[in-house]
Amino acid sequence: MLGIPYLVTHLGSSLGSDAAAARERAITAIGKGVAAAEGEVIILLENTAGTQNSIGTTFEEIAMIMEGVEQYGPVGVCFDTCHAFAAGYDLRTAEATDSVVRHFDAAIGLSHLKIIHLNDTLSELNGRRDRHAHIGLGMIGEKGIRSVVTHPALRALPFICETPVDCRRNDRGNIACARKLAEEAGTGVPSHPTI
Repeated sequence: MLGIPYLVTHLGSSLGSDAAAARERAITAIGKGVAAAEGEVIILLENTAGTQNSIGTTFEEIAMIMEGVEQYGPVGVCFDTCHAFAAGYDLRTAEATDSVVRHFDAAIGLSHLKIIHLNDTLSELNGRRDRHAHIGLGMIGEKGIRSVVTHPALRALPFICETPVDCRRNDRGNIACARKLAEEAGTGVPSHPTI
C-alpha cells in the first residue's frame, strides 16, 4: 500500500530464554511477514548493538536467522553503524571498515546489504549500548564515518541518518556533515542513495 521497497525490522530479544529459542521465534515471526509481502516488499534485518538479551548482534547470527527466514521468501539486511560499533565492529579507520565489510561479505554476502543506517555512537567499541550520536561527534568520529560513506562496496547504497536533534545539530546538519565528509574524500556523494 505504501509503495516502499524495504521494511527494516529489529530482531528482538531472548527475554531470558536461550538465544536459539529466540532466533526460532524471530524466524517464525519475520517469516510470516515475508510470506505475506509476497516479494513486493523486502524485509531487512537490522544488526543490533548487543544490549542485554538482544539477538542479531553478530553477522553470523544474522546469517542464521536469514537462512531460516529465506524459506518464506527473500530477505535482506540493514547495517546500522552505531549498533555495529557498539557490538564490537570497529569502523574508526578505512582499514578497520574494510575489514568489517569483508567480514560481512563472508558471513552474509554483500548482495543482501540494501541500506545503511548512518549514525555515530556514544558507546565505546564493544560497549553494547544503543546510543546514537551526531555524525562525526561520537566514538566512530569523522574519519570513521568518512570511511563508511566512501567505501567502494557501500557508497552506492542508500544512507539514512538516525541521529539526535538538539541545539548542536538537526537532521539537515547531520546530512550536510555526511555529505561534506564524502566530498572531502574526493569521491563525491553517492549517486543514487539518500544521505
